[in-house]
Amino acid sequence: MNEDTAALDASARRVLVAHGSDPRRLEALIRDLRQLRDEADRMAFEEPSPDALREYRRASRELAEAERALGLVS
Repeated sequence: MNEDTAALDASARRVLVAHGSDPRRLEALIRDLRQLRDEADRMAFEEPSPDALREYRRASRELAEAERALGLVS
């Protein structure tokens, strides 16, 4: 397991602590985070800036963490 995978797993476990391990709840969280990521992507494309890029990266990271959390409980 590399460092990035270990960090993603640790973040995914934090998602499980915060949101529980009900797959339906995690799937709803993933849908919400995917919408936020897509909106951040659109904003970064339409009005590029360091803040927009930072927001996109944050949204992408949170989505990946939630997807990994779902993988841990599935």
